Amino acid sequence: MDKKSHHFIVFAARNRFKHSSRSKCCPSFPVSYHLQKLHTTRSVSQESQKNHNLSIPKDAWDCHIHVTDTKKFPINVHASYQPHDALLPDALKNAERLNLPNVVLVQPSTYTTWNNCLLAALKGLGTHRARGIVSLSLPKLYTSTRKEVEDSSLKRWHKLGVRGLRINLKSDEFWKRDLFQNILYSHDLAIRRMENWCLDLYVGLDMLPALEEIVDRFRAKIVLAHFAGLPKLPENAKERQKILKGDHWACLLRLLERQKVFVKVSAPYRITDNQEHLEPYFKSLIAVRGGEAVVFASDWPHTRFEDKVDAKEWLDISLKWCEDNQQLVEKLFKTNAERLYDATTTYAN
Repeated sequence: MDKKSHHFIVFAARNRFKHSSRSKCCPSFPVSYHLQKLHTTRSVSQESQKNHNLSIPKDAWDCHIHVTDTKKFPINVHASYQPHDALLPDALKNAERLNLPNVVLVQPSTYTTWNNCLLAALKGLGTHRARGIVSLSLPKLYTSTRKEVEDSSLKRWHKLGVRGLRINLKSDEFWKRDLFQNILYSHDLAIRRMENWCLDLYVGLDMLPALEEIVDRFRAKIVLAHFAGLPKLPENAKERQKILKGDHWACLLRLLERQKVFVKVSAPYRITDNQEHLEPYFKSLIAVRGGEAVVFASDWPHTRFEDKVDAKEWLDISLKWCEDNQQLVEKLFKTNAERLYDATTTYAN
């Protein structure tokens, strides 16, 4: 890369991902959160049970939720919108209702790279039932060596349950192939010494060919959020079929053949108003690697769709599409998540 291109990348990243400085302290949620145990009950509706004989496995995982507490952790002044609070007690209620007691907390874009709310929630939950995906400052990664991302900080986060970095470029209109690949390289380099970490990517489906070119060079695992950035589906069935048979979807399937690449079946409402339209895409994904490339997520609290979405409906329809294959359900809701997020390892908080 020539010097001019490098300066453009640094400038673009700095302006795109600018965030305000915050205190480095990490206030904890009350100890009662740590001690709280869920007494989960089977929440599959009677109507759903008529459609299948499947059940959510014990110790299942919801692989993508957010927590926000604007009183304890005010939203960054540069945030593109001001979200509603999504407090940890409410997240626990949602987990109980869905019968998904284990959760992966993903850093919301509104907090940019200030991870304190997420870290406090992780500390309250404990590593026996929670994992976290944090964000790092891209300008710092572009302009400094990997060692400036302190190993001590990464190791401390690891003990809290952090297992990866989030890269959210889905709404980004300025990206270019070289810039995108440089972002991925920088993040992989930052966590190269960490065991069992992943890069959690929320990018457009059309960005996957650029990922495919370099994915084999990464040490980190890759997980693609929200159907790998599937675009808003058209109402016309023939047009939807074109996407399913298109080059970008084929690229996704090739990526998933790698043992280190996963995809979240999540946030259907961001893709279509009719969840049934996702059935062929869902079944295409669970067919790869015998169903070992896919994890389920509710995307709670459904940011910008809070009053319009019931994740229970998505859970039930996902069970239906597993077509009486309980082994597949075990993979989708439990064992794949355990492999992806190193969920068999716990630490004393």
